[in-house]
Amino acid sequence: MKLRLLFISLLIANLLFFAWANWLRAVPADSIGTPAPKARRLQLAGETTPTSAATARRCVTLGPFAAPASAERASQILVDSGYTPAQRQAPGQVVDGYWVYLDSPKTQAAERQLLARLARGGVSDASAVTDPEFGRRISLGVFSDAQRAGAQAQRVSKQGVEAQIVPREREGQVTWLDIELRSESPELTPGSFPSSDGGQLEIKPCPSTQTAAVG
Repeated sequence: MKLRLLFISLLIANLLFFAWANWLRAVPADSIGTPAPKARRLQLAGETTPTSAATARRCVTLGPFAAPASAERASQILVDSGYTPAQRQAPGQVVDGYWVYLDSPKTQAAERQLLARLARGGVSDASAVTDPEFGRRISLGVFSDAQRAGAQAQRVSKQGVEAQIVPREREGQVTWLDIELRSESPELTPGSFPSSDGGQLEIKPCPSTQTAAVG
């Protein structure tokens, strides 16, 4: 009987303690409404911090293209590679023909002999000229495209002499291709875009005003 009373007493005592601890004990004032602190998310070693659109994108321009056909071919290559180029006109040097010439011999007698030699080989349009920039030369003609100029130089090479080809340039309008690059975009190289203009292509940052327009 005593053990039963002892058991009931201990049970009642445990129930009273549970009720006090969970419902009757006063809650500290500074703990009311205080949210649990948020732990900062750990960044894994393979993760990178996201960059803004301004830093992930940049504008470069490819050119100059003197001939519209060359600009169109390069533009199509870019489109096929997933880019969206924008054509932009700007002042620049355009090719106005290709001059084929030979270095002139040092004496007039040797010059006449070279002209006669070329004529016998079928190059009848050769003539001695004095150019303001190059000095005394044997001119083999000025051609409208590089292919015809190259054919003339090859024909003269059969006579045992090596001809030079120089593009003649003048002021005009050229075409640049503005391209928006993203961080994952592959690197562009001028050699990927052959030009029949005879000029040297380059890749450089877009003009500041164009950068804002493309971005």
